[in-house]
Amino acid sequence: MRLTQLVWYEYPECPPFAGAYDDSVPHLTVALDPTEADREVIARELAPRLPLRTRAREVLLFDEGDGGVYQPRREFALGAGAGGRADAGDSDRAHASCDGAL
Repeated sequence: MRLTQLVWYEYPECPPFAGAYDDSVPHLTVALDPTEADREVIARELAPRLPLRTRAREVLLFDEGDGGVYQPRREFALGAGAGGRADAGDSDRAHASCDGAL
């Protein structure tokens, strides 16, 4: 939740989920529109591993393109040596637009 707030602070023009929800619940998307058989396999494989305990090393920003296909747009390193906040001279940051989604 804190990471989402920090990203939104950096990019106020890009509220999480285009502002459609009051709260943004941390989550991991495992599959988009899986079949019932896929859901069963996913549940069987993931159940013994939940809850997930891991450390994120990067955040990926995806845009939904034509036909609902998600494409990676930008990668943000996290942690020590990641460079911290985007530099004002960073051309990607200076010209960032989000089309309403983070």
